[in-house]
Amino acid sequence: QRKGFELSFILFGPGVLMAAASRGYPAVGTEGFAGNLGYNKQLKTLMDEGTKIYACRFAMGALYGMREDDLIEGVKAISPLDVLDANIQAWKERAIVVTTWTR
Repeated sequence: QRKGFELSFILFGPGVLMAAASRGYPAVGTEGFAGNLGYNKQLKTLMDEGTKIYACRFAMGALYGMREDDLIEGVKAISPLDVLDANIQAWKERAIVVTTWTR
């Protein structure tokens, strides 16, 4: 929990790249410069605190050629239909939803 809220993240579109376990330079997992793996480290911290993180399987495969094995351990790949279902469920539960798709 953060600030008293249970957190779940759904990464879709370019957001799935945040959960790529294959990042790093000059080798996977190595920071080429300070902050290079900032997304990866923050996602791991959030998961250690109990946050659930999901990645859209369609965006992973169709847009970026990622496999489920390419995800950070603990991130769960989901169907694109699950993204819609999660939004409907959040609306029914009056949950706070922050969504964005950046280019």
